[in-house]
Amino acid sequence: MKIYFVDAFTSERFKGNPAAVCYLDQEISDSMKQQIAKEIGFSETAFIIPFNTAENRYLLQWFTPLTEVNLCGHATLSSARILYHYYLNHQRPILFESKSGILKATRDGDHIVLDFPVENAKKSENNYNKIADVLGIRSKYECYECPHTDNILFVIEDENELKDLKPDFENLSQTDISPFSSVCITAPGSKPYDFVSRCFAPWEGINEDPVTGSTHTFLTPYWSNKLQKTQMKAKQLSERSGELIVEMSGDRVFIKGQAQIMLAGEFFYEI
Repeated sequence: MKIYFVDAFTSERFKGNPAAVCYLDQEISDSMKQQIAKEIGFSETAFIIPFNTAENRYLLQWFTPLTEVNLCGHATLSSARILYHYYLNHQRPILFESKSGILKATRDGDHIVLDFPVENAKKSENNYNKIADVLGIRSKYECYECPHTDNILFVIEDENELKDLKPDFENLSQTDISPFSSVCITAPGSKPYDFVSRCFAPWEGINEDPVTGSTHTFLTPYWSNKLQKTQMKAKQLSERSGELIVEMSGDRVFIKGQAQIMLAGEFFYEI
């Protein structure tokens, strides 16, 4: 199996969010995919299989070290980067068939644009004070639920507070947030960024995700409505950091970013 390591949502090596992309010539079991993802240890490992190359269609799945997920932005960006670089001799859009429906990736110079479905965050009626406390949030916040991407969203007012948060991951991982499995915190950004965020998912084996494309399917409509803007620039304030350009278009969100190929090789397994 061909395997690639890619740093997504960054123009620099060793920044952004690393993903593994596995290119399969034939299907393997989901349990094998899960074992491979656990062995690699990245926040996400993508598996792509040619489905209809004449129409640029590929099957796409994403696995964390612990579980399969419904949607992953940075591993989709990485998958498109690998296909355009190694397997395609044209610039036409790629169609990925996934658990989130058909996802389109388009080449735009040095960038790749992902066409994802919008998720509108719903104001929560539940009490998440305990989670907020373990996360280290001390200021006033609003709380929303995003069931499709399995996220709880906290909105705070201070970018510096978000940057300085030091969650207690041991206690956080033991706090039940079911049916959700990750937490996103966002705040207004300082120029040139319209908004900033951080994402924590110890329940999926990822304490902090460096750059999370999928959360921008609900962050984009939230901030678009708040700021009355359809095009925005976003930054994720992890240690590695990453940048995204996002745009609202009806019930779709366009997520644009760069990706750097770091490794190409082979992974050996037994069927």
